[in-house]
Amino acid sequence: MNRREAVKRMSALAGGTLSTPIVAAILNGCKPEEKPDWLPEVLTKEQDALVNEVSELIIPKTDTPGAKDALVNRYVDLVLKDCYTPADREHFIAGIDELNKKAKDTYGNNFVDCSKEEQVALLKQADEAAYMGETLPDRPPFFREMKQLTLTGYFTSEPGATQALNYVPVPGGYQGCIPYEEGQKAWAT
Repeated sequence: MNRREAVKRMSALAGGTLSTPIVAAILNGCKPEEKPDWLPEVLTKEQDALVNEVSELIIPKTDTPGAKDALVNRYVDLVLKDCYTPADREHFIAGIDELNKKAKDTYGNNFVDCSKEEQVALLKQADEAAYMGETLPDRPPFFREMKQLTLTGYFTSEPGATQALNYVPVPGGYQGCIPYEEGQKAWAT
């Protein structure tokens, strides 16, 4: 064996021993924790329950998983913790509290305790206000933001990407013109 071959083998050995744990950690880190004792870090339990209900009303369970199945509430809490500025976080949480207050004022219950019809009516009002009213130049209305977080959290989750969208784990070569059939799912990859 010459020196070049020895260096190649040592590099492969060192790279393999270093890369394997790193790759395993990355792959395991992409899966949401399914621990039943999970607690939100930014939201209170009540706010988390409201986010869970609202996200499920935005993307309900049908023949595909819903937002609750995709653990969208955990995604929202993580984004609030890691990506939002304190001012943006406060704005979002104030929107959650305002929706809950409106439920109490209108129906005498917290949002999560209202009937589905009452919840839908409240969200329709919030949706109309989010797209018709004045918006702050630097912050979207709460419900518009909630919809965006729900969609992003859902379609980037494993259930959303693999069951609600067409999914090919390892896509092949580029195909520029693929026929689309009416009612066909959008592609995830």
